[in-house]
Amino acid sequence: MTTSFKPSLAPVHPPGCRARLNTRYQLEMLRWRLPMPFTMPDVSRCIASRGGRAERHAAVLAEATIRDWLRKGYITGAGTLAGLPAYKRGES
Repeated sequence: MTTSFKPSLAPVHPPGCRARLNTRYQLEMLRWRLPMPFTMPDVSRCIASRGGRAERHAAVLAEATIRDWLRKGYITGAGTLAGLPAYKRGES
């Protein structure tokens, strides 16, 4: 039995940052690109791989994205991994 994971994401656009992370790419990251559990550097590397503005602002976008996903319940804490807070996909 497969579970469908379809959160209603919104574009991430942190204040003071000219870059934006669209919903389609966020869903792709949550479904396929991020290892489970993942850390902030994993999200940052994934965002940076897109290139352009996203690459230059990857750390800011990663922090804003994780904060948004936690607030909305799409991810939950999973302890620590190599001394960093780790997260995993929620049960949505």
